[in-house]
Amino acid sequence: MVDHIDRIDGVITWKPSSQGEYSVANGVELLRDKFPKMGWIKWVWRSCIHPSRSANVWKIISGYYATDLKLQQCGINIVSRCRFCLTCAEDELHLFWQCLVSRSLWTWILNIFGFHTSNQSISFQSLISLATNRSPAVKDTWATSIAYIITEIWHIRNACTFDNRSINLENIKRKIMMNFHETSILLKSCMHNKIEDLIIFSSLKMSSRPVHHRRIFECYWIPPRENQIKICCDGCSKGNPGFSGAGIVIRNHMGNTLAAMSIGLGICTNFVAEILAIILGMEWAFDQRWSNVWITSNSMAAIRCFTANKIPLFIRSRWNNIKNSLSSSFSFVNRECNFVADTMSKRGTSLQLGCRDFFDHKPSFLSVENPDTVYYRFS
Repeated sequence: MVDHIDRIDGVITWKPSSQGEYSVANGVELLRDKFPKMGWIKWVWRSCIHPSRSANVWKIISGYYATDLKLQQCGINIVSRCRFCLTCAEDELHLFWQCLVSRSLWTWILNIFGFHTSNQSISFQSLISLATNRSPAVKDTWATSIAYIITEIWHIRNACTFDNRSINLENIKRKIMMNFHETSILLKSCMHNKIEDLIIFSSLKMSSRPVHHRRIFECYWIPPRENQIKICCDGCSKGNPGFSGAGIVIRNHMGNTLAAMSIGLGICTNFVAEILAIILGMEWAFDQRWSNVWITSNSMAAIRCFTANKIPLFIRSRWNNIKNSLSSSFSFVNRECNFVADTMSKRGTSLQLGCRDFFDHKPSFLSVENPDTVYYRFS
């Protein structure tokens, strides 16, 4: 633990934290066991699925359940036979995806949603990819459908094993359909104004969801006050982390471009690129002996670091060197009113680390915002 403590500028800092301050969360993150991230986790833990059902699905997909194959692998000598078809050995692949009973359930729910897939290619990964381009409400409902069928297959398997129950597909489907009443209560997302969505909710006996209407906002580029410069900043990372660049454009109260630059930042994240773009713009103003500056960025997280005085550790010394020499204010702006800095930052991604492309005027390829023009943001 001592290796993670350092003294920077006379202040004891906690190196694993970007702020240099120790917290319980940072300590736990340092000591806890880390496991690979699974892309399907977000499909299991959703607000529209009851947590107890999500927990069951997570255990099943992760392999923490006692099929015959699992028991055999633990050294228990048992004869393995699928409780549904009575013809094959019971393992995960057969029980949930290949058995005739399981396939009948998947085919039934696929037909309700209008999805098409080959019976030979049915798997958890192939199923969750089917709703990629559908409305949020259909995505959530499809996720709950997958959860219902997986857990129902397991519950019926246990009932056949321990209670000697027989299989009735119609009763299973009826029970699954009853679960969608729970979904209609928990579902909060919006649907698209399409007949396909209405057919799905009607087939599941669910009420239609609200339609998300696109909202249009007017945006304006505001020039700085007289004797003040506006530093428009933006950072860009192709990959997050990936090859990154910073874009900075300095303009005066007349809207004239005093300088524009692109800087190569090497490989870093979007957040780091946004932070570095701001500090690089302020260092340029400091070198040019400007004292009254207005810094704008379309990154709310980066702006909050400076307005809340929670400067990341990796630029804290640079910030301390210039903060007392500048009268600075920080503002968040929409990307639609900051496209000039966005253009310069994208050019920076093609530059080597530390290389700068500097202009002391408005370059011919650069289109700047006009104070008299209305820009629109859609959400």
